[in-house]
Amino acid sequence: MKRIMIKKIALCLVLVPVIALASCSGGGAQGGGAGAGSASPGGSSAVGGSPDQGSAPQGGSADMGSAAVGGSAGASGAQEAVYRKISPEDAKKMMDENPGFILLDVRTSGEFADSHIEGAVLIPVGEVADRAASELPDKNALIFVYCRSGNRSATAAKSLVSLGYTNVYDIGGITGWPYGTVSGS
Repeated sequence: MKRIMIKKIALCLVLVPVIALASCSGGGAQGGGAGAGSASPGGSSAVGGSPDQGSAPQGGSADMGSAAVGGSAGASGAQEAVYRKISPEDAKKMMDENPGFILLDVRTSGEFADSHIEGAVLIPVGEVADRAASELPDKNALIFVYCRSGNRSATAAKSLVSLGYTNVYDIGGITGWPYGTVSGS
């Protein structure tokens, strides 16, 4: 009896990730863009450990894959809330293809005033959980999150995902953004 139970558990552990991956990769992007309905633009390896410590991961690509946080795409067709880390280049391409996205800066107001990516909305990382419902009412909106080096953006993106936001992409730090910035608030 124990041997049969162990085999059933092992089978479940193997099938659950396969089912989750199949349901994540089956949909297209919201609004017709690239990658929003897939596990991630550059891969689907699970993210583990601590967030970026101030630089892009080794190998030159900022894509760290995705990790499921909650929810299920299942038969209901609802999008799964997963954490996704993508490169600035992939983010820019998605932004160009998907007008109406939200660009979320999670640094301090002083950092934002010094320099930010044009069109960004400021919600400091410590206020994301409290302000998300009122300032980001559409949980399926395409949201790109950034900070200075990548630590706070990972924290904020994971917080949004845990709140049920389904289309969140962590683009890391503004220090790695090669497309220009503006100053002022």
